Amino acid sequence: MAESATSQTEIELHHLESHELPFALRLSEKLRQLVDVVGRFGSWFMLPLILITVFDLGLRKTGEVQLWLIENISPIFGSTLLQELEWHSHTVMFTLVLGYGYIWNTHVRVDLVRETLNFNKKAWLEFIGLTIFLVPYLCILLYFAFIYAYDSWAISEISASL
Repeated sequence: MAESATSQTEIELHHLESHELPFALRLSEKLRQLVDVVGRFGSWFMLPLILITVFDLGLRKTGEVQLWLIENISPIFGSTLLQELEWHSHTVMFTLVLGYGYIWNTHVRVDLVRETLNFNKKAWLEFIGLTIFLVPYLCILLYFAFIYAYDSWAISEISASL
């Protein structure tokens, strides 16, 4: 019942002219559109990720071919470089698509308890989960990522395979 009321409210908001909406809703809609565009763009990183992974796997399973390609054509066919390309593509895809999954409610969650709750309790559960788990995790992640990135930059660290 609450979900149908929510969709009814969304339908009514879409019928209103842009200038009739409050500023917060206009801003929210612009941010949703930005996340949508970024998420759709990020989803295209799945294609190079699949191609690079299949190519690397194929080369590794045919060891002699990979050695010949490295020695006679280019070191780019080395498994280390291809694996770095894999995780770079995976990281870009994941970070760009994460917001899209959250906005469109397609992200993974454990629904054993959540499915039995009404809309207000689901919203509170989501809020508490974000506040207690996601925000502290992101703060810790950003702190250590900054330290590692700064240290790496300070010593001019680079990958040996590139």
